[in-house]
Amino acid sequence: MYTAEVFEKAMNSCGYILDRIIHTKDSRNVLKVEGRINIPKRITISGERKIIICQKKFRWDDAGRCFSFRSHIRKRNFDLPINTILEYQKQREIESQM
Repeated sequence: MYTAEVFEKAMNSCGYILDRIIHTKDSRNVLKVEGRINIPKRITISGERKIIICQKKFRWDDAGRCFSFRSHIRKRNFDLPINTILEYQKQREIESQM
């Protein structure tokens, strides 16, 4: 499990909007996260094709895997890069010690 800081950095790096963080009972580790993603949608207005941006709600579990907001359908395209964020933090700590 990861802390809220790691999830916030991962959500910001992907451009996702964070709505709510749910923690475990005994610690400050994250149990799940709820948020929104901007998704382009093609529509037809007066015979012209246009692209609008709409927001869709999703949720992420404690490992950063994305699911549909109200069901258990996995959305792999929107998984959070938590391992990448952790490796970047470790690398910055090593560089700061030198």
